[in-house]
Amino acid sequence: MRLFFLLCFIAGTLFAQDDHLIEFEIKDQFDRLHTHHELQDSVAILIGSGRPGSKYNMQWGNQLGRRLEENGLFEKVIFVAHADLRGVPGFLKGFVTSKFPQDKQKWTLMDWDGVLAQAYQYNPKTSNILVFNRNGVLVEHMTGLEPTNTDIDTLYQIIKPLAEKQPH
Repeated sequence: MRLFFLLCFIAGTLFAQDDHLIEFEIKDQFDRLHTHHELQDSVAILIGSGRPGSKYNMQWGNQLGRRLEENGLFEKVIFVAHADLRGVPGFLKGFVTSKFPQDKQKWTLMDWDGVLAQAYQYNPKTSNILVFNRNGVLVEHMTGLEPTNTDIDTLYQIIKPLAEKQPH
């Protein structure tokens, strides 16, 4: 019986999702280093996936961004695009990188080691939308394919009070 509880504890620890913004240092497709420090004291929205879910990420970002902008909240949050690239062989890194936007304003975290995806248990086949409050607490992890109006409404209702709250 003790062995069963020990195994359950170990499994729970191994598969537990982090509930705070983890420390990270990840480069974008332009080889610029980004860290968790850039998101401190901000309402941060990370949108990412593995390759199968990547075709939906832009839809989530555009629809949620439009909704926030319509309500004067877009400038009060930080959007971060994230690519879980841990399965990509090293010799394909240049090719994969070339498939990302070449506009330096549209950078994406190129997570070759899957640091964020593992910490937050990404579903690689869907978009993963992570919402962090100003204290770095994960308040929402939504997954999905094409976003519905209900999905965007749900995220907006979560983000609105966080964005409206004045920083310390």
